[in-house]
Amino acid sequence: MTRRLAMLLCLVLLPLSQTSASARQPTYGSSVAQNVFVKTRYGDHINIDLCLPSLDGKTVARGKFPVIAELSPYVPTGSHGCEPPTGCTGCPTLVTDAVKRGYVFAHVNSPGSGESDGGPWDMGQPSYGLRHYDAIEWLGTQKWSTGKVGTIGGSGVGVSQLHTAPYRPPHLTTMIPMYSTGDSYLSLKPGGMRHATELLVCSIPGAEVTAQNGLYTPPQSQAELDNMLRIKKNQVTNTQGVPYCPPLQGSWAHPVRDGYWDQASADLKKVTIPVWIWGAQDDLFALGTQDDWFTVGSKDKMFSFGFASHAGDKPGFDQGKEALRWFDYWLKGIDTGIARDLKNRAFRYNVFPDYLPKQAKTYPIPSTKYTKYYLGSGALDPIYAGSFGTTPPKTAGSATYVYTPADGKGYNPFGAGETQDQRVEAGTRVSFLGSAVAKDTEVTGPITMKLFAKTTASDTDFAVKLLDVAPDGTSTMVRTNGYLKGTFRGYERDYRTQQDIPVGKVVEYHIQFYPTSWMFKKGHKIGVAIASGDLGEIYPNPNPAVVDVMYGPKYPSAVTLPVIPQ
Repeated sequence: MTRRLAMLLCLVLLPLSQTSASARQPTYGSSVAQNVFVKTRYGDHINIDLCLPSLDGKTVARGKFPVIAELSPYVPTGSHGCEPPTGCTGCPTLVTDAVKRGYVFAHVNSPGSGESDGGPWDMGQPSYGLRHYDAIEWLGTQKWSTGKVGTIGGSGVGVSQLHTAPYRPPHLTTMIPMYSTGDSYLSLKPGGMRHATELLVCSIPGAEVTAQNGLYTPPQSQAELDNMLRIKKNQVTNTQGVPYCPPLQGSWAHPVRDGYWDQASADLKKVTIPVWIWGAQDDLFALGTQDDWFTVGSKDKMFSFGFASHAGDKPGFDQGKEALRWFDYWLKGIDTGIARDLKNRAFRYNVFPDYLPKQAKTYPIPSTKYTKYYLGSGALDPIYAGSFGTTPPKTAGSATYVYTPADGKGYNPFGAGETQDQRVEAGTRVSFLGSAVAKDTEVTGPITMKLFAKTTASDTDFAVKLLDVAPDGTSTMVRTNGYLKGTFRGYERDYRTQQDIPVGKVVEYHIQFYPTSWMFKKGHKIGVAIASGDLGEIYPNPNPAVVDVMYGPKYPSAVTLPVIPQ
């Protein structure tokens, strides 16, 4: 056989061998649910609901299986080992699909939740991640386990993963954190301002979680009932004399990123296992998810953006299928194409508003052209204060608005804002509008703004919105928001120091937006709105103020957009 023929045969046979490897996986038509209590290093117990492969629905199948786990603060009291996961809204059949393919699925009740000891519930405490560590190590050392454990889940379930992985449980092999973040400050304090999500956080360990779906999960035995009563008694006793919701107390008491926030945020540089980060647009975690991608220490990492969120799932990405493709590669060693994805399309994303699935080698996209859009004079529409375009303005000018604590029109952090009409409000903010774009213009990636302004208050916030204005001006959609408490001056300082704003003097501010991926259609106009409040999403600043937004050669206020060449 010639060398050339041998090479051709290799090319032909390689896909066949990969397909055969997948086809050789045994399938299991049944499952067995088990409810276990694992003793932690603290002497208490963490509860795990298991769903194990079975051939007859009565006994666990022989052999060893990798484990997929969710570390969930949402798990209600009571057994539910083979029910759908709560942490992957786009994977309604993930439990059954995984078990059929030879995985053990584990619902780990986070400390202080469900039937697990611990609490009061606080992800920032080391004991929260270390109790999960003990649960993962138990899962990796059972007789039915191969010793490889992967985790998955979104929101609080994703945050739990990110707060556990830095402790490096030896059997934790890989993870898929979804629409979540390891940086608590970026979520609860965007731009150093207080996000309304602070109150939402405290509903997680409360009665709404215990009574998930409006129904308590009934105990299956007297022993389980006794344990449920014991757990609830301990949870009530443990909260006596301490805040019911430590994260909220800490957030209010620590406006600056200090040692409290350093502990409350996960040290993702220590995470070296393979990670696939699933991020969301129009989501309160969008900025933190982007930071996770930049920060995590993993050599093997991927980033998917815009396919899954609190607001629901978007087309172009089968979450259950993609998750199992990832786990089959890292937990079973099957060539599912993930190695090629890591090399060639580590960034997969969805371009709104048409949900166009695209991919790139990495994030930010290497071909990105960071383009400055300047504020300027010469308003194209009487309700706008000025122009917004790529040509630096030659004429100096300013635009004034008056802020009171009741100003601002809310923007739903869970995604309703993607289609929400928010036309310009006169008086309480100033807006700048560009000319119609000559061709479809994709904006994908990090967005920042340099803003020059003066104010009559020594403490003023800035809430900036990127706008997509329809050709006839009948609708204005907010694409993304940027926030900054003026006393921080800019995001580059990492919100660690504050200083009063000099009243009546022009100050330069640097604002970071939530990332986005959006196609501005031909004929549409790109605009920006600047205010000092965003009622409904951000707690209002109590200080009334008159704000002058400056622009021109001396004060080149501009938004830098990541434009993707077509």
